[in-house]
Parts: sequence; C-alpha cells; structure tokens
Amino acid sequence: MIAGVTGLVGSHCLRFLLASPEYASVTALVRRSTGIKDPKFHERMVDFDTLSDLLAADDVFCSLGTTIRKAGSQAEFRKVDFQYPVRLAERTLAGGARQFVVVSSVGANPKSSNFYLRTKGELEEALKQLRLPSRAHLSSQFPGWTATGKSSGRRHRNGYRRVFEVRDAGTTAEVSPHQG
Repeated sequence: MIAGVTGLVGSHCLRFLLASPEYASVTALVRRSTGIKDPKFHERMVDFDTLSDLLAADDVFCSLGTTIRKAGSQAEFRKVDFQYPVRLAERTLAGGARQFVVVSSVGANPKSSNFYLRTKGELEEALKQLRLPSRAHLSSQFPGWTATGKSSGRRHRNGYRRVFEVRDAGTTAEVSPHQG
C-alpha cells in the first residue's frame, strides 16, 4: 500500500513497486483518480480527514506531503505532513502491516525553530510512540539531493529533487524481508 503517489518521491516509489516482482499488487490510497493504468495497480479513494477503517497491507509506504504555500497555512500543512501519516500508520499497523515506511527530512527535529523540520521531527517521534505489534517495523526515509532537470520554483532546489536515503527510525521490532 502506498499513500502520496502524485509527488516526486511517491511517484518514484510507485514505479519501483509496480516494477518489483516482490509485489503482486500495489494499492494506492488517493483523494482522486490518478489515471495510472497498470495491471498491478489499484486505487482506493479515501478521505484522509476521516480515515477510520483498519487498512490491511503487508508493507505501507507513506510519502504524503505538501508545502505551506500549497496547503495555504501552517495548520493545513501540519494536517497533511503530520496528522495524515500518523493516522495512516495507526490504521495500517492495527490492520496487520508488517512495515510502515514514511518520508521524513534530513534535519528533522521536534525542537527545531524551523516549522517544517519541527513538524517532520514531531512526526518521527509520534510514530515511535505507536504501539507496534511485535511483527512490525517502522522506518523513516530521508530524501537526498539528485538532479532531475525539473524546477520546483524554489531557488535553492532549482534543478534538483530528493531521493531516498534509508535510516531506521529507532524502533527495535524487526521483520523478515517481504517474500511477495
């Protein structure tokens, strides 16, 4: 299962999952149809504000995120970058997920004076506080810089985007690799 497939990191993750022989199907939680056509791909329309059902999946990838500019306020940004991922982790781990992988940020720190980095740090801390089933594993992914030829509209990121650098989020529960 994956949430956040329309952004740069999520779209790359989705392509990887669809190409992987380890996954027979990939379900994306979406707010509206993506138009993606692939025999392994399934969309499930959800309202992240009211997500209450237990969601069954072996592996969950969460790349939900926005910018304050797109969200319109810090409160709306926090909803997308903090509340939605925590709610998704709660619903999928309770539904039997063995792995929850979330996109965070280099420099994430719950005590940061930077709102973005503080929100990401608080997200990591909130996820660590979840009661993980003994079979489950939690990890954060930290995108690093890579050239893509696309401009984000931000001077310091012009021509660059982020890709994954894996770091364990500090949980002790481990799980065997997914067998398909």
